Amino acid sequence: MKSSQFQKFLLLVGCISSTLFSTTQQDILTLTGNIPAKAVWVRAAQSASDFTSSPSCLYNAGVATTLVCFGTSETAIRTLDATVAQHVSPIITRSGDYVIWSDVKNTKSIIIKWDGSGKKDLISTGNYFVLSCQWDDVAKKEYLYTTDAAGTPATKIEEPFYKVIYKIEFLNGSVVGSGTKVFDQSGSTDPFRAPMLVSGDGKLGGMNNWPYMFVYNFSSKAGTSMSGVTGDNLSCWPNMAPDTSYRFFHFNEAHNSLHMFDRYDVLASNSAKVRLISIASKLPGNTYKDANGPRFSNSSKFISISYPLQGDGTYKAGEFCIGKFNDSFTDATFVRVSDNTDAFRDRIGDMWIANGEGPNKSTALAAQAKPISSQPIISIHKRSGYYSISLSGELFISAMVTDLAGHTLTTTGAKNQWNIPMNKLHTGAYIFKARSGNRQVCTSLLICK
Repeated sequence: MKSSQFQKFLLLVGCISSTLFSTTQQDILTLTGNIPAKAVWVRAAQSASDFTSSPSCLYNAGVATTLVCFGTSETAIRTLDATVAQHVSPIITRSGDYVIWSDVKNTKSIIIKWDGSGKKDLISTGNYFVLSCQWDDVAKKEYLYTTDAAGTPATKIEEPFYKVIYKIEFLNGSVVGSGTKVFDQSGSTDPFRAPMLVSGDGKLGGMNNWPYMFVYNFSSKAGTSMSGVTGDNLSCWPNMAPDTSYRFFHFNEAHNSLHMFDRYDVLASNSAKVRLISIASKLPGNTYKDANGPRFSNSSKFISISYPLQGDGTYKAGEFCIGKFNDSFTDATFVRVSDNTDAFRDRIGDMWIANGEGPNKSTALAAQAKPISSQPIISIHKRSGYYSISLSGELFISAMVTDLAGHTLTTTGAKNQWNIPMNKLHTGAYIFKARSGNRQVCTSLLICK
């Protein structure tokens, strides 16, 4: 190729190449109606002996855990916190700006900004464990609900115990004061178990006094029993909607379906408003028999969930996905966010959407995701004896260039840069593909004349 021909090559690349959304990014934007969304979850390195007895082995068998995330303004999974530690029950704050998780072993909660900066201890004494957050749309304030997780056995770290709950104001990445005690069963010998999610007005919380599910009224100090009203007496994972709809669900005994209540106080006498929604059979991938850790996002239309709970009985792999209920809350559609590889164990996490409950809800209702600016930009440079193809960003770990017959051209170079010897290029079309892990994140057509 002569220099003038290379200029044509550059021009055609600029006109013809198309840098695409990642499949996951496209799927999530389709699910959310093009509204920006975020997800965060726990990831653990796979070991054959780590997951042979129960999901709790994620923490008590010495497995190294990190925290990973994905947002619709990004094209690949990103490590949010690479520190090997206990990342328990990560949640995204109502603003979407922070992620909080707890460390039961060291009795503290940790906070980090969504961009990965500003990591610090949030609460390191007393009631450190953050159960959930709440956006009060009247007061325009965010609150955290915390407990001390005292008495939690090593086998139950994913759903820690509590007998006391405090409500603490959260502002600009820090707690304000020591909070107010809103729940106290300290004299009981029978602890409650996480999760514990709160309604948007702070009046109600979904509680698990296993195997009994309750909706607790923080004002009257009274609980409404939800277990058994649908004929399933061994329930778990109660969820109160984050708005003021008082919608409520809990898992069935088999961990494959949700008991959905249009309102927590409309019980089995109205079958149209209390129903079983099949979940496990609709999760992306193979047919699964169960799942774990369902959690309302900051919108009652969306949830996150991990699966399978047991799978084939050996806990080989785990996936994390998000889902959307239909308008009548009779069905749900799911998108996998994790990368479908047996090399990792993806576990419980949280989802956030821009038009959900939070300080930005009013402006986000009309907003749409605009991820194009964050897409990788292909650059081609003529060097001495070769052409260099490079991609912006730090998302891509492998790539290849093939001709239309499928022959792969030998390339060399550093991360995000691939060098092609001039004598390997001939007139014709070439396909450039970049990948991150096992996910294809960029495909472009290159024309050489």
